[in-house]
Amino acid sequence: MTLYFYYEDGQGNVVDENGNEAMEIFLTNMKTYLGCQTGKDEQLGGMEFDEDLQQQEQQQDQQKKQQKKAKTYTMYSEEINVLVITYYLDKLVSAAKVGRKYNVDERTAQRWIKEYKHEQAREGTEVTEKKKPRPKNTLNDEHEH
Repeated sequence: MTLYFYYEDGQGNVVDENGNEAMEIFLTNMKTYLGCQTGKDEQLGGMEFDEDLQQQEQQQDQQKKQQKKAKTYTMYSEEINVLVITYYLDKLVSAAKVGRKYNVDERTAQRWIKEYKHEQAREGTEVTEKKKPRPKNTLNDEHEH
């Protein structure tokens, strides 16, 4: 491992004690480290090395864009839809819990139930949801003063 000391040359450039610019040293070291050929690259002043990095970054960006575009959708049968709505109306549990029970995304189950209620309201047959019974009073006569 080589130790380098860098200085500012008074003109805003960072140089080592021999007057070589820091960026040139860095690129030369990176080429050596990565196993690049140094003969032709030195003539170009590291431009080819920079172009390779830019090409790699562009390829990575394109791959990320393709991954974002590839959304996956799950198609559920009509039977599952009916089961989710029926269970929700009969068992007095949240739409999210019903969705988890039938391996349906929570938001999908909530949307199905909302659409069902909206459809029933349009037809004029309001959905009468059962309400959860109140818990029994746990206080007895001793607590009343």
